[in-house]
Amino acid sequence: PDTDDDTYPDAQEVAAGTDPYLAFSRPGIDMARLALGRNSADSLGAIVSLPAGFTSPVVILGPPTADDPAPGVLRIVDRSNIHANVRFQEWPSEDGAHGLEEFSWLAIEEGRYGTATNSIWEAGTAVVSGSSTWTSVTFTAPMNNPPVVVASLQTDASGQALATRVRNVTVNGFDVAVFTEEGAAPVVAAETVGYLAVD
Repeated sequence: PDTDDDTYPDAQEVAAGTDPYLAFSRPGIDMARLALGRNSADSLGAIVSLPAGFTSPVVILGPPTADDPAPGVLRIVDRSNIHANVRFQEWPSEDGAHGLEEFSWLAIEEGRYGTATNSIWEAGTAVVSGSSTWTSVTFTAPMNNPPVVVASLQTDASGQALATRVRNVTVNGFDVAVFTEEGAAPVVAAETVGYLAVD
């Protein structure tokens, strides 16, 4: 049987360490739902095009180059199933105009995946209410080991440069928060943070 109707038989899901009762918990990293790439973006932004096949992607950004020395953060302004709009936002103490920076990115369909090596990958999102407020995220099921967790903002509700931070990673979950530049006014808008946890 296929209890969660995700096209994977229950026995295959149990053998892979995924949950046969949750449709987004699927065995194997489906390469049609995982994409990697490199792009460039400046303070005006750039579109990262995603390949066909995504319905609810989580996009994780790697660190930007330092071709323009002004400090700030690379962030996703908005995303859909076909693209992510990425821009470099300087800290409020800077002039705001920023030159091109290169970066790597990874997009993965939201869900939980088991691999042939018994590694578990979980991609999801969490809503963080304002800056400097820690939000607890619980995995859909415990991991085998405390995982590596990477996170990127998925929205730009505040319009302000924010850095994402993670702490207290365990087999059950982690805490995530966003922070403004030191001394800047706090942000009260809720932001969505995407994460990828790999054990």
